[in-house]
Amino acid sequence: KSPNKKEMMSVGRTTTLLGKSVIYGGQHVRYASRYVDVILTQPILGLGAKGEEKKVKIGFARNVLFPRKVAVIASEIARSDFEADRRKIDYAARAKAVDQKKALRKITKVKELIIKRQRKLDGAPHSPVTSETICEKLLKYYSIKIEPAQVLLAAPITSFASANLDITIMDTSVILPVKVVAR
Repeated sequence: KSPNKKEMMSVGRTTTLLGKSVIYGGQHVRYASRYVDVILTQPILGLGAKGEEKKVKIGFARNVLFPRKVAVIASEIARSDFEADRRKIDYAARAKAVDQKKALRKITKVKELIIKRQRKLDGAPHSPVTSETICEKLLKYYSIKIEPAQVLLAAPITSFASANLDITIMDTSVILPVKVVAR
């Protein structure tokens, strides 16, 4: 398959490599596309799970993945061969783990969470501060999304005071200083 005029960068001999047109002109090898779709035959840390289809650069596929026999070119036959492995991949759990890592990284940078409450006539806050309130404020002010179950709060905070709360993210406990102030 020879490249069209848009793909052809220089005049030279053409051949096909990995299903892509390669143009030999001078010292450089130029491809019609810099990326190729591959299916992983083994799980690779930082790249993906077995059976997952990824788009990688041709050089990475040719020089690293194919010699180690950890990937094959994505074709209909390869897709059908690795369909069972692809079904086992839990993309939702993977996305949740990524979100939790981001939340852990962000929450360690929070110096103090300040929550403002209206004052009643007797001087107490109008509404108590619960774990749901803390989650809402973290999301609103710091774009940190955590579940209320991750905030270890024995009882709602019902006074204007400071407290250190334990927040558990990915089996790691983080101390979050919380200060309830009057508006």
